[in-house]
Amino acid sequence: MKLRVIYEPRGRAREYSQFAINLYNGCAMGCDYCYVPSVLKKKKVDFHKSSEYRKDILKKLERDLQDMQKMGLSKKLVMFSFTSDVYQLDDNFSILTREALKLFNKYNQPFHILTKGGLKAVRDFDLYKKNDWFACSLTFFDKEKSLKIEPLAAIPEERIEALKIAKEKGIKTWVSFEPILEAEETLKLYETTKDLVDFYKVGKISRYKVNVNWDSFANEIVDRLEKDKKFFFVKCDLRPHLQKNINEYKYHKEEG
Repeated sequence: MKLRVIYEPRGRAREYSQFAINLYNGCAMGCDYCYVPSVLKKKKVDFHKSSEYRKDILKKLERDLQDMQKMGLSKKLVMFSFTSDVYQLDDNFSILTREALKLFNKYNQPFHILTKGGLKAVRDFDLYKKNDWFACSLTFFDKEKSLKIEPLAAIPEERIEALKIAKEKGIKTWVSFEPILEAEETLKLYETTKDLVDFYKVGKISRYKVNVNWDSFANEIVDRLEKDKKFFFVKCDLRPHLQKNINEYKYHKEEG
Protein backbone atom coordinates (compact mmCIF):
# COMPACT_ATOMS: atom_id res chain seq x y z
CA MET A 1 0.00 0.00 0.00
CA LYS A 2 1.54 3.29 -1.10
CA LEU A 3 1.08 6.43 0.96
CA ARG A 4 0.31 9.76 -0.68
CA VAL A 5 2.01 12.52 1.32
CA ILE A 6 3.60 10.74 4.28
CA TYR A 7 6.86 9.22 3.03
CA GLU A 8 10.02 7.43 4.11
CA PRO A 9 13.06 9.76 3.92
CA ARG A 10 16.24 8.50 2.31
CA GLY A 11 19.94 9.04 2.89
CA ARG A 12 20.98 11.33 5.74
CA ALA A 13 17.40 12.48 6.27
CA ARG A 14 16.59 8.92 7.36
CA GLU A 15 18.76 9.51 10.42
CA TYR A 16 16.19 12.00 11.61
CA SER A 17 12.98 10.07 11.12
CA GLN A 18 11.58 6.92 9.56
CA PHE A 19 8.53 8.79 8.29
CA ALA A 20 7.93 12.44 7.40
CA ILE A 21 5.48 14.85 5.85
CA ASN A 22 5.85 18.29 4.24
CA LEU A 23 2.72 20.45 4.39
CA TYR A 24 4.05 23.36 2.37
CA ASN A 25 5.91 24.16 -0.83
CA GLY A 26 8.66 26.71 -0.27
CA CYS A 27 9.92 28.29 2.94
CA ALA A 28 10.02 32.00 3.71
CA MET A 29 12.59 31.83 6.51
CA GLY A 30 15.43 32.46 4.10
CA CYS A 31 18.19 30.50 5.88
CA ASP A 32 21.40 31.04 3.96
CA TYR A 33 22.58 27.45 4.49
CA CYS A 34 19.31 25.85 3.31
CA TYR A 35 19.98 22.75 1.21
CA VAL A 36 16.44 22.28 -0.08
CA PRO A 37 16.60 24.56 -3.17
CA SER A 38 19.51 22.57 -4.58
CA VAL A 39 17.73 19.27 -3.90
CA LEU A 40 14.59 20.55 -5.62
CA LYS A 41 16.66 22.19 -8.38
CA LYS A 42 15.27 25.64 -7.60
CA LYS A 43 16.93 29.01 -7.23
CA LYS A 44 17.23 30.07 -3.60
CA VAL A 45 15.47 33.36 -4.23
CA ASP A 46 12.49 31.58 -5.77
CA PHE A 47 12.29 28.96 -3.04
CA HIS A 48 12.38 31.51 -0.21
CA LYS A 49 10.25 34.28 -1.68
CA SER A 50 6.97 32.42 -1.34
CA SER A 51 5.36 29.51 0.41
CA GLU A 52 2.02 27.83 -0.14
CA TYR A 53 -0.10 24.91 1.01
CA ARG A 54 0.31 21.69 -0.90
CA LYS A 55 -2.83 20.92 -2.88
CA ASP A 56 -5.45 18.85 -0.99
CA ILE A 57 -2.84 18.14 1.67
CA LEU A 58 -5.25 17.54 4.56
CA LYS A 59 -7.46 15.21 2.54
CA LYS A 60 -4.44 13.17 1.43
CA LEU A 61 -2.97 13.20 4.93
CA GLU A 62 -6.13 11.76 6.47
CA ARG A 63 -6.18 8.93 3.95
CA ASP A 64 -2.52 8.21 4.71
CA LEU A 65 -3.20 8.11 8.45
CA GLN A 66 -6.03 5.68 7.86
CA ASP A 67 -3.76 3.49 5.75
CA MET A 68 -0.97 3.59 8.35
CA GLN A 69 -3.44 2.14 10.86
CA LYS A 70 -4.24 -0.68 8.44
CA MET A 71 -0.53 -1.29 7.80
CA GLY A 72 0.26 -1.64 11.50
CA LEU A 73 2.27 1.58 11.57
CA SER A 74 0.20 3.38 14.19
CA LYS A 75 3.12 3.68 16.64
CA LYS A 76 5.60 5.14 14.16
CA LEU A 77 6.58 8.79 14.63
CA VAL A 78 6.03 11.07 11.66
CA MET A 79 8.20 14.17 11.41
CA PHE A 80 7.19 17.68 10.34
CA SER A 81 9.20 18.50 8.18
CA PHE A 82 12.27 18.40 5.93
CA THR A 83 11.62 20.83 3.07
CA SER A 84 9.88 23.68 4.89
CA ASP A 85 9.00 24.93 8.36
CA VAL A 86 5.50 24.45 9.76
CA TYR A 87 5.68 27.75 11.66
CA GLN A 88 6.91 30.13 9.01
CA LEU A 89 5.26 33.48 8.29
CA ASP A 90 2.33 34.37 10.57
CA ASP A 91 -0.21 32.42 12.61
CA ASN A 92 -2.86 32.68 9.90
CA PHE A 93 -0.55 30.94 7.44
CA SER A 94 0.35 28.10 9.78
CA ILE A 95 -3.25 27.31 10.79
CA LEU A 96 -2.91 24.36 8.40
CA THR A 97 -0.30 22.96 10.76
CA ARG A 98 -2.84 22.89 13.59
CA GLU A 99 -5.41 21.17 11.40
CA ALA A 100 -2.85 18.53 10.46
CA LEU A 101 -2.01 17.89 14.12
CA LYS A 102 -5.71 17.45 14.87
CA LEU A 103 -5.76 14.64 12.31
CA PHE A 104 -2.77 13.00 13.99
CA ASN A 105 -4.71 13.19 17.26
CA LYS A 106 -7.81 11.73 15.63
CA TYR A 107 -5.90 8.64 14.50
CA ASN A 108 -3.59 8.45 17.54
CA GLN A 109 -0.54 8.70 15.27
CA PRO A 110 2.49 10.12 17.11
CA PHE A 111 4.40 13.02 15.57
CA HIS A 112 7.44 15.16 16.15
CA ILE A 113 7.83 18.72 14.95
CA LEU A 114 11.20 20.27 14.13
CA THR A 115 10.98 24.03 13.74
CA LYS A 116 12.78 27.35 13.89
CA GLY A 117 9.46 29.10 14.50
CA GLY A 118 10.02 29.60 18.21
CA LEU A 119 7.02 30.82 20.21
CA LYS A 120 4.66 30.44 17.25
CA ALA A 121 4.67 26.73 18.02
CA VAL A 122 3.36 27.18 21.57
CA ARG A 123 -0.18 27.73 20.27
CA ASP A 124 -0.40 24.04 19.36
CA PHE A 125 1.09 22.52 22.51
CA ASP A 126 -2.39 21.53 23.67
CA LEU A 127 -2.46 18.98 20.84
CA TYR A 128 0.60 17.04 22.02
CA LYS A 129 0.07 13.62 23.59
CA LYS A 130 2.49 11.48 25.58
CA ASN A 131 4.30 10.02 22.53
CA ASP A 132 4.67 13.31 20.63
CA TRP A 133 7.83 15.40 20.58
CA PHE A 134 8.63 19.09 20.11
CA ALA A 135 12.01 19.97 18.63
CA CYS A 136 14.01 23.04 17.63
CA SER A 137 16.92 23.51 15.27
CA LEU A 138 19.51 25.59 17.12
CA THR A 139 22.42 27.11 15.25
CA PHE A 140 23.52 30.36 16.90
CA PHE A 141 23.48 31.56 20.49
CA ASP A 142 24.19 35.09 19.28
CA LYS A 143 21.03 36.87 18.12
CA GLU A 144 22.76 39.08 15.54
CA LYS A 145 24.50 36.13 13.90
CA SER A 146 21.21 34.30 13.70
CA LEU A 147 19.40 37.26 12.14
CA LYS A 148 22.11 37.53 9.49
CA ILE A 149 22.05 33.87 8.44
CA GLU A 150 18.43 32.95 9.32
CA PRO A 151 16.67 36.29 8.73
CA LEU A 152 13.03 35.27 9.21
CA ALA A 153 13.47 32.44 11.70
CA ALA A 154 12.73 33.04 15.37
CA ILE A 155 15.66 34.43 17.33
CA PRO A 156 17.55 31.93 19.53
CA GLU A 157 16.04 33.28 22.75
CA GLU A 158 12.50 32.58 21.48
CA ARG A 159 13.36 29.06 20.34
CA ILE A 160 14.82 28.28 23.74
CA GLU A 161 11.79 29.79 25.46
CA ALA A 162 9.54 27.51 23.39
CA LEU A 163 11.55 24.50 24.59
CA LYS A 164 11.16 25.71 28.18
CA ILE A 165 7.39 26.03 27.84
CA ALA A 166 7.15 22.60 26.22
CA LYS A 167 9.15 21.08 29.06
CA GLU A 168 6.94 22.77 31.67
CA LYS A 169 3.88 21.29 29.95
CA GLY A 170 5.37 17.79 30.07
CA ILE A 171 6.04 17.59 26.33
CA LYS A 172 9.10 15.59 25.32
CA THR A 173 11.75 17.73 23.65
CA TRP A 174 14.71 17.31 21.37
CA VAL A 175 17.16 19.63 19.65
CA SER A 176 18.89 19.40 16.31
CA PHE A 177 22.45 20.71 16.32
CA GLU A 178 22.68 20.68 12.56
CA PRO A 179 24.02 22.59 10.81
CA ILE A 180 27.01 23.37 13.01
CA LEU A 181 28.11 26.83 11.86
CA GLU A 182 30.39 27.79 14.76
CA ALA A 183 31.49 25.24 17.35
CA GLU A 184 31.52 27.65 20.29
CA GLU A 185 28.01 28.86 19.49
CA THR A 186 26.72 25.28 19.56
CA LEU A 187 28.48 24.53 22.84
CA LYS A 188 26.89 27.63 24.40
CA LEU A 189 23.49 26.49 23.16
CA TYR A 190 24.02 23.08 24.69
CA GLU A 191 24.90 24.49 28.11
CA THR A 192 21.88 26.80 27.95
CA THR A 193 19.38 24.09 26.98
CA LYS A 194 20.59 20.89 28.63
CA ASP A 195 18.04 21.10 31.44
CA LEU A 196 15.20 21.66 28.94
CA VAL A 197 15.99 18.98 26.37
CA ASP A 198 15.48 15.23 26.55
CA PHE A 199 17.40 14.27 23.43
CA TYR A 200 20.00 15.78 21.07
CA LYS A 201 20.83 15.02 17.44
CA VAL A 202 24.20 16.31 16.25
CA GLY A 203 25.46 16.50 12.67
CA LYS A 204 27.75 18.54 10.45
CA ILE A 205 26.47 20.49 7.48
CA SER A 206 26.11 19.94 3.77
CA ARG A 207 26.66 22.30 0.86
CA TYR A 208 27.86 25.17 3.06
CA LYS A 209 31.39 26.19 3.90
CA VAL A 210 32.26 26.67 7.57
CA ASN A 211 35.46 26.90 9.58
CA VAL A 212 35.05 24.20 12.22
CA ASN A 213 37.62 21.83 13.67
CA TRP A 214 35.38 18.77 13.45
CA ASP A 215 37.66 16.47 15.45
CA SER A 216 37.76 18.91 18.35
CA PHE A 217 34.06 19.73 18.24
CA ALA A 218 32.81 16.14 17.90
CA ASN A 219 34.76 14.94 20.91
CA GLU A 220 33.90 17.97 23.03
CA ILE A 221 30.15 17.77 22.45
CA VAL A 222 30.04 14.01 23.05
CA ASP A 223 32.09 14.36 26.23
CA ARG A 224 29.58 16.89 27.54
CA LEU A 225 26.57 14.83 26.51
CA GLU A 226 27.95 11.74 28.20
CA LYS A 227 28.99 13.64 31.33
CA ASP A 228 25.45 14.97 31.68
CA LYS A 229 23.97 11.53 30.88
CA LYS A 230 21.91 12.90 28.01
CA PHE A 231 20.30 10.80 25.31
CA PHE A 232 21.82 11.71 21.95
CA PHE A 233 22.48 10.62 18.41
CA VAL A 234 25.61 11.49 16.42
CA LYS A 235 24.93 11.51 12.69
CA CYS A 236 27.06 9.45 10.32
CA ASP A 237 28.91 12.44 8.87
CA LEU A 238 30.26 13.48 12.29
CA ARG A 239 30.92 10.06 13.78
CA PRO A 240 34.29 9.48 12.00
CA HIS A 241 35.74 12.46 13.90
CA LEU A 242 35.26 10.82 17.29
CA GLN A 243 38.30 9.40 19.05
CA LYS A 244 36.29 6.84 20.98
CA ASN A 245 33.67 4.33 20.04
CA ILE A 246 30.12 5.10 21.05
CA ASN A 247 26.92 3.22 20.49
CA GLU A 248 25.55 4.19 17.09
CA TYR A 249 22.27 5.14 18.72
CA LYS A 250 21.85 6.40 22.23
CA TYR A 251 18.20 6.64 21.44
CA HIS A 252 14.88 7.16 23.18
CA LYS A 253 12.60 4.13 23.11
CA GLU A 254 9.84 5.72 21.06
CA GLU A 255 12.00 5.92 17.95
CA GLY A 256 14.03 2.80 18.14
